[in-house]
Amino acid sequence: MKADDIKRAAGCAGLNITELANKAGQGKHNLYNKLARGGIGIITDKELENLAQAMGAKYYCFMEFPNGAKFGDYPGANKEKEEDE
Repeated sequence: MKADDIKRAAGCAGLNITELANKAGQGKHNLYNKLARGGIGIITDKELENLAQAMGAKYYCFMEFPNGAKFGDYPGANKEKEEDE
């Protein structure tokens, strides 16, 4: 996820970056530095999950193909896996 996406999401949640960092349990300088470097490949999926939770949102990371195939962490993924077992 790009740094700009995270900043826009924080704005949508009514938070500035300092408030977001505090709610997510991160140091503000740590988060600012990661965002300054672009975010992609620097902020882990786990950190993105924590940031989303701090904003009152859910974070999903998946690929979706035109035929409807999905790969990754998406709504309903765990349900489908349980049905396959």
